[in-house]
Amino acid sequence: MAETDIAKELLKRFDARVSARSNFDARFEEVRRYINSDVDGVTAPGTAGEDRRLEMIDSTAETVSEMAAAAIYSTIANPMTQWLAIRAARSRLNRQHQAARWLDSTSRAVMGRLAEPAARFQVALPRAIRLELDFGTAGIFMGRRPGRPMLYQSPFIGHLYPAENEDGTIDDVHRRARLSARQAVAKFGADKVGRKVAEAHEKGDGETRFDFLHAIMPRREALFTGKLPKDRSPVAEFWVAVDDRQLVGSSGYRRHPLPMARWEHANDDGPYGRGPGLKALPDVKALQRMREDWFDAVEVSIYPPSQVADDGVFGNLNMSARAVNFVRQEFMFGRTGGAIRPIHTGARPDIALEMIQDQRERVGMKYYNHLLSFSRDPRMTATQALILDEESLRVLGPYTGRMQVELLGPVVEYTFYEMLDAGLLEPVPEALDGERLEIEYISTLAKAQQLSEVTALGRLWELFAEMFKLKPEILDNHDLDQAYQHAAARLGYPVELLREEGLVGAIRQARAEAEREAMDAAALESGARAAQSLGQAAGSAQDVGLLPERAAA
Repeated sequence: MAETDIAKELLKRFDARVSARSNFDARFEEVRRYINSDVDGVTAPGTAGEDRRLEMIDSTAETVSEMAAAAIYSTIANPMTQWLAIRAARSRLNRQHQAARWLDSTSRAVMGRLAEPAARFQVALPRAIRLELDFGTAGIFMGRRPGRPMLYQSPFIGHLYPAENEDGTIDDVHRRARLSARQAVAKFGADKVGRKVAEAHEKGDGETRFDFLHAIMPRREALFTGKLPKDRSPVAEFWVAVDDRQLVGSSGYRRHPLPMARWEHANDDGPYGRGPGLKALPDVKALQRMREDWFDAVEVSIYPPSQVADDGVFGNLNMSARAVNFVRQEFMFGRTGGAIRPIHTGARPDIALEMIQDQRERVGMKYYNHLLSFSRDPRMTATQALILDEESLRVLGPYTGRMQVELLGPVVEYTFYEMLDAGLLEPVPEALDGERLEIEYISTLAKAQQLSEVTALGRLWELFAEMFKLKPEILDNHDLDQAYQHAAARLGYPVELLREEGLVGAIRQARAEAEREAMDAAALESGARAAQSLGQAAGSAQDVGLLPERAAA
């Protein structure tokens, strides 16, 4: 198939997805206007420097959205702490010294790559979390840059048009991208960007922006392109210049470079999710209206309307501050009380303010503000704090778990294999050759989730402590070694500091042998002392004539 035909086919698919998403686009646009004005327009690009908050009379939703995103980010991927660990699927390998050392160094290397400023992962992830909260769906694109770290970006869902595979996983994404002529030429080359882009670049209009279609899909879904013998990678990538309807670039990936996550997902919503922002939208819109009415009530209270006696004022009435109005003398001193009098409507802005505060709390609860910003009593014990954390995790656990499975996991896995392929990791030890590896999250939130198991162990031990003393054989029901190792892992104790099972067995065997030798030596010494005492006693008996003397030899 010719490149022109490929471009037409891709644009046809893209147009079909745009048309099918009109209902979500309307909701996305409302969320953008009232909750997250930092993103671009949904159906049309905005203008640089424009005021995008004109319709946001009350910024409560924007504030709680920012706070919730920051709180979740700091608990699942705090850059100041190690929040992930790469482990072997077979747990015993994690205690093997050589394997544990490699796994630990690899985990730190991956964390280091994600923390590099040039990679911008620490910018992309907080943005993705907030987009997922507000719009229900978000993703992170990992772009390759030869000789440099990958660039992590979080494109706005308003510009992404995903599709699911048979497993319900998003594996096909059409992305609407806007690149300046200078960016397009640097990325694709001046001879491939299309006529309009090339002309703008040649004229010196390098900052003029153009629309491009960026399509990422499984290679099997791109059969319309014909055979591409130079690239047999399972994930295909295409770039199309929209104005020229021309294919300007194509390549492939071994793994999908744009994983996407949904906060909540219903099958009838297709590939799109629903987040707190979409759920809070009715309350947010009501809050905007209530805030506007409150402003009107306050204005009426401060600047009440006036009633004016007919023909009682010379000229037009001036309601400005320090204004002087001339009125007829009889109205100034008569029983009427003056030619100009305010009309007190009895409005109660304070009641409206109470209603607004209640509505703000409703919006905050949609964003789990009551869980993410709870206060703690400084006199609270560690157990009480853990119970409080558990209460929060019961609500947030399913959502953060989905985020880890659909977004963080694929990002870490992609980064790991890119570093492994580039030779940026130490050689894999023989003990781990061919073994399956897993990602373990050891963030603050993950640790709190895991600590519930340690808490259960402690509660069990506390409950049966006295019974263990009365009937020690109950302990035969427990594998204490496994319980200790499990608790150590859940508490975040470094696995490389734990001895291997074989070494522990050897130490115990040596200790048992030493104890037996000590017991044997003690027995011999006790026997020798007994024999010596017996000999001394026999000699004493002969001395007093109780025993006959030995015959001379």
